[in-house]
Amino acid sequence: MKDSELMLDVGQANELKLAFRRCGWTNEEIKSLCVGQTLADVLRVIRFEAKICPTEDAVTAIPKPTILEPVTTVEVPGAETFKAADFFKERKQPDGIKFDLGSYFESHFLGGSSHVEQDVSSATLRVHKLCKTSADSPIISELGGEAAAETTLTYVAAMIKKQPKGEDGPLLTNGYRWGSGRQGWLVLAYPVAVPDVWHADYQVFSPAVLVP
Repeated sequence: MKDSELMLDVGQANELKLAFRRCGWTNEEIKSLCVGQTLADVLRVIRFEAKICPTEDAVTAIPKPTILEPVTTVEVPGAETFKAADFFKERKQPDGIKFDLGSYFESHFLGGSSHVEQDVSSATLRVHKLCKTSADSPIISELGGEAAAETTLTYVAAMIKKQPKGEDGPLLTNGYRWGSGRQGWLVLAYPVAVPDVWHADYQVFSPAVLVP
C-alpha cells in the first residue's frame, strides 16, 4: 500500500486514542513513538517477524556484557540508493572530507561495479565502547549474532558527513578513525575470518532493533 492510500477515518483515530489512554501513554511518549524506526519495529512484531523480550526475562537470559560498554544511540538517515564509489570516490572531497582508504576496502567495495545499497531505511544505531582487546567473533556474539551486528555503508557515510573535518561527534576523532596526523577519515575493511584484533577503547556500531 502506498503512503498516499493510507488514511485513518474518525473511528480508527478514536480507537487509537482510547488504546493509548487505556495503556497510560502520555502525549510526549506518543510523539516519541513516531520518531525514527520505532513504528517499523512495532510493525515487525504485529507481522510475527520479531518479538519483544520483557526486561526481567532479558536480564536472566542475556549474559552481562563483558566486552562492550553502551555509550549512546545515534539517529541516521537512509537512502533510496547509495553507491559506495560515489561517496568514497576521492581522497579529498569539495566539502572538506578527506579519506585514507585501505586497499581491501577499495578492492572489495569500490572495485568493479562497486558496492550498491538500495532502499535503506533511516535507523537508530547503538554505540558501544570496546572494553578490552577482542577479535570479531566475540564482539559479534555479544551483539546478538551476525544479523543483529550488521549495518550499512549508507550509515557510515551519513555519520562521516556530520563530522566532515573531525568535529566532535559519535565517531572517534582521537586518531583511531580520524586524527591530526592523517587529517582525514581512515576507512578500512577486513574479512571477519582474519584473526586480527580490535583494541580497547575502539567503538562498535550496530542497529538498535528488536530481537528477530
